Parts: sequence; structure tokens; C-alpha cells
Amino acid sequence: MWARVRSIIGNNRIALITVFGRMISAGGWMLNLLLVAKYLSPEGQGYYYTFQSLIALQAFLEMGATTVIITVGGHEVSRLAWRQSRWCGDLIALERLSSFFRVVLKWFGVVSIAFALVIIPVGSWFFSRRGGSGHEVAWIGPWVALGLATAASLLLVGLNAFAEGIGAIEEVAKIRAFQSGVRVVVFAVALWLGADLWACAWMAVAGTVVNAVGLFWICGARLSKIWKTIPAIGMKWRKTILPFQGRIGLSWMAGYITFQLMTPVIFAFQGAKIAGEFGMALQIALGVSTLATSWVMIRQNPWAQAIARGEWDHLSRDFRRTLVVSSGISAVMAVGIGLVFLGVHLVQIPIRIPRWSFLIPLGTSAILNTAMSAIATYLRSFKREPFLPISILMALSVALGSFLLRGGHPVLLAWWYCVTVGLIGLGGGLWLLRQHQNPLGSVLPQDMSI
Repeated sequence: MWARVRSIIGNNRIALITVFGRMISAGGWMLNLLLVAKYLSPEGQGYYYTFQSLIALQAFLEMGATTVIITVGGHEVSRLAWRQSRWCGDLIALERLSSFFRVVLKWFGVVSIAFALVIIPVGSWFFSRRGGSGHEVAWIGPWVALGLATAASLLLVGLNAFAEGIGAIEEVAKIRAFQSGVRVVVFAVALWLGADLWACAWMAVAGTVVNAVGLFWICGARLSKIWKTIPAIGMKWRKTILPFQGRIGLSWMAGYITFQLMTPVIFAFQGAKIAGEFGMALQIALGVSTLATSWVMIRQNPWAQAIARGEWDHLSRDFRRTLVVSSGISAVMAVGIGLVFLGVHLVQIPIRIPRWSFLIPLGTSAILNTAMSAIATYLRSFKREPFLPISILMALSVALGSFLLRGGHPVLLAWWYCVTVGLIGLGGGLWLLRQHQNPLGSVLPQDMSI
């Protein structure tokens, strides 16, 4: 079986490490779901999943910067090589990379501060006004602590993306694997000790510390050499990057509405208990898609470098294999989780699980979303954003469904979301892919504008 896995991924060491890390993440993520269902009250569960949705508001501040950083970094580092603890190659490329690094640090420093000053107060206002029958849940302290820990971690998000962009994909994969394990252990221990919602903050703090120590321990030398290079020729962010980032950022904002709006709406209009059940099912779907899409994300930097070198046939073959493998992983995970929940139901284990009328449409959407994400990531590797109209249409559709069905139809909302992802998201992505392919099956850079 292991030999079969190696043949599928092309004997890629980075992919193997990422698979191992994602296996840890998958196990920990599933354990977290069960721990939340066991140790938190139904109302507490509603707060927990609404916490996750509001924390995701950081997409409005990041504006797709991580995707831009990985892609631009991959293009710039294609003319450099890290050998014997020094960068070799084109000096101009190194200076541009140094200038880019400084802009990344400034950008995510501002994002971290803005998150603390904006998102934490917005969340506090939301829970104080819309908590409803869940007022007995002690949420204010855990929410503020979680917000501060998330704000601190945002700077590391930019550094992780930059490290991946300059080729440290394997190193970042190792850090994330260890970080996932630590987060799971801390979260489980905190819940077992009775920390309730404080467990969210403990988990976030632990993940931030592990990420910071690991990144500077493993990648510090590369980053230091780039920082010490004085950029005589700077990269013009507004001219070179901002147009690309603007479109990516709009897509990310639309993505928040598409994937995270529904749980807070249900929390506000139907209460914490229903929001907890729906939020658990939605997080299962998003978790499946995220874990499967990790197979795609490790290809983003190699795709960018292949584009810079004009390796079109290799690029096309690698994309097709990645699309099939990632979609297959999401399908296996969705079915596997469904079977686990079926066993829990048949054996009558006393753990709350979402109703099947939530799990079926949202689980189906996970598979569709994985394929859509693979196509979108591939197209974005050309430093363009042709997916923006589709992202906006999906956001408008989910926002409309959330408004029309806010009063008491969460099952219909789940199916509305599934149809939106399938018809608008995946259907539109396949149409874009056909529009931008040449007869040989490779996407050409000059064909990428819309």
C-alpha cells in the first residue's frame, strides 16, 4: 500500500512529509470534533463554531496575501538556489526578493494590529447582542484571548507563505505537522481539565509558539540572508503585486461569505444550539476539503516555477494528476467520516453528532469544493485571478440563501450551499479551465486575462 501511495505522488519527498502531517491533522481534527461534542454543552458548541467563523474574518484583512506571496516568491526564486548556507544566482533577483520580504513583514504587521483592533471588538459586540439563550456561556474571556493569540499568529502566516515561496516547502510542512500534533494535545488536555471555551485560546497560543520556534529554527538562516541583502532595486508592490492581490483579496472576501457566513447567521436568528449542530457539520465539510486541498497547495510553488521556465507539458500533467488525487482523497474522507458517524449511531455511543440532513449535502459539497479549489489554485499560479467573478457569484448566492432561509430552514440552507458550490463553483471553474487551455492541454500566460 505504501508503494502505491509513493507511485501516486511521484516519489515526492515533500508530498510524503505533507501527507504524514495531514494525517496527524486529520486525526487531530476528528478528535477535536468528538471532544467538542463530549465536553462542551450544546450552547457552548454553538459558541465554539461561531468563534471559528468570526476568526475567519481575517480574510478581509489578509486580502489573499498568502497566495500572492507563494506565487510571486516562486517566480523570483526560480533564478536563485540555496547552497552551502548562501543564496547563489541572479543578484537582482535576490535584491527583489529582499525588497519583497520587507513588504511582506510590513503588510502582516499591519494586519496583525488591525485584527486585534477590529475583529475582537466586532466579535464581542456580536456575541453580546446575539447570544440569545446562550447567555449563560462564559464567552468574553475566551474570545478576547483567542483573538489576541490569532492576531499574534498572523505575522507568522506571512512568514510561512514567504518561506514556502522561496522553496522551504518541506521545512514548513514539517513545522505544520508538529504544530498540528501539539495543538491537538493542548486542546484535549484543556477540555479534559474543564477549560471549556478557554481551550480554544490555549490551542491557538500553543500553535503560535510552535510555529514561531520551528520557523526560525529551521528557516532562519535563509530568511536572515535575504533580510541582510540591501535591495538596491526594489520591487514596486503597487505595480507588480497589488493588481493580482486585489483580485485574490476580493476572492478571499467572497470566500468568507461563501464558507463562513451561514453559522453566524444561524447563531443570530436560531440560537447557539442549532448553530452548534450546523457548525459542526460545516466544519467537517470544510475540514475534509482543506485537508484534501493540502495536496494542491504543495504544488503551488512548483507550478509557479514551471510557468516561469515555460515547462507547459509537465505543468499540465502534474495538474491533472493533482486534481484527481485531491478529489479522490476528499471523497474517501467524506465517506469514511460518514461511516464512523453511522457506527456511532448504531452502537449508540453518547456523543452528539450532526443530523444526516446536514451531513449529506455538506459532505457532498466538500468533494465539489476540493476539485474547485484545485482548478482555482492552478489558474492563480499564472499571477492572475480569473476566478474572481465565480467567487463573487458564489458569495452572492450564499448570502441570498442565508437571508431567505434565516428564519428556520437550516437543512434547506445546507442544500442551497451544496448546489451553489457544484453549479457555480465547480461548473464555473471547469468552464474557465476550458477557456484558458491550448490544444495541447497547457494553459498559456497570455490567455489568462479575462
